[in-house]
Amino acid sequence: MAAPPRKSKVPDTPLDPEYFRFASIIWYILVIAGLTLFYLVTFKPDSFPFEAFGLLGKRLQTVKENNQQTFEIGFTMAILVHIAEACMAFRTCRKMNLSSSASLKWTLQTLLLGFPSFGLLLRYKTDMEVKEKLS
Repeated sequence: MAAPPRKSKVPDTPLDPEYFRFASIIWYILVIAGLTLFYLVTFKPDSFPFEAFGLLGKRLQTVKENNQQTFEIGFTMAILVHIAEACMAFRTCRKMNLSSSASLKWTLQTLLLGFPSFGLLLRYKTDMEVKEKLS
């Protein structure tokens, strides 16, 4: 017996210029917490409670102390990747003729979350392109 076809979360209507979808709250929690902890470990180690994480915290502190420049480069790269993804999200929104307000929402969400947001936008774009071809 064949599996039922995958149901798209995209409505069966033409492209909505106001389309915006929030990413899961889990992504907000994970990404914001991750970037905040990365920042604290890298630039404010005195405010990070390494000892609260037991052996893992001790190991992290040792690795960080021996590789400070690597941590700084890693954090900077993470921020630059988020900025690049936000720029690509904005460009994608404009190519799709989404409204300015929808484009701003996608851009800001992608700046904050990165791929979880950009992936939602690209999935919507792909679904719309497929529906357009089938029409």
